[in-house]
Amino acid sequence: MTLDPVTNTAALPALLRERYGLDVHDLTLVHGELDLTYRVESSAGRMAVKVRDAVNPSLDFELRVLVALADAGLPAPAIRPTIDGSDRCEGNGVVVWVTNWIDGVPWAEIAHRPAPLLRDLGRTAFQAARALGSLEHAAAMRTHHWDLRAAGESLRRHANEASSPLHAHIVEDALNSFDSRVAPRLDALPSGVVHQDLNDHNILVESRPGAPTIVGLLDPGDAVYSVVVSELAVAVAYAMLR
Repeated sequence: MTLDPVTNTAALPALLRERYGLDVHDLTLVHGELDLTYRVESSAGRMAVKVRDAVNPSLDFELRVLVALADAGLPAPAIRPTIDGSDRCEGNGVVVWVTNWIDGVPWAEIAHRPAPLLRDLGRTAFQAARALGSLEHAAAMRTHHWDLRAAGESLRRHANEASSPLHAHIVEDALNSFDSRVAPRLDALPSGVVHQDLNDHNILVESRPGAPTIVGLLDPGDAVYSVVVSELAVAVAYAMLR
């Protein structure tokens, strides 16, 4: 196998049968940023199959995050073990892992967001932070573009990309506010592992008439050791979009 949709589509059914005991009825490439993600109809039901470059060092941490969220009762994808009990299989330069498929509508596609759903989002952010707060892993001690602690640096790095004088003013105002009001307080705030990306495509909602609820919490690829309040800050920022 390679990290290539065409090759994977041909090779995945045999691998899933050999390593997971799954007979594949249908295989569809659906999306992926770091990973190639496939929706698989199988003898055990609908699954999500992920394929990633095996040299990526953060995968073990991300799988630990999924387990911690699921163990806390949150609707994170549950990892399906291989026949020999591993949480992944590796070979030929890639790593593959399988989870259950969560049906739901991305938060971004929900036109009406009643107060109970907004409260559910806040509660989910709190429960995620609590579930992950005591998790320890060497790969958590990193930073990246979305880490709230690095927001000032990220803004400065991209400030010249503003598309208009108005946007440039907004960026400058945000940066000044971060430097004067936020950055001096960061070191004093409680810290721990956070999902850090409860955005409007990583939250799935069951859109029942009158009572939509959160049914999926996806993609821990940006999880990091950071200030705990960033879990809520990211969720609220995306919830306010559109």
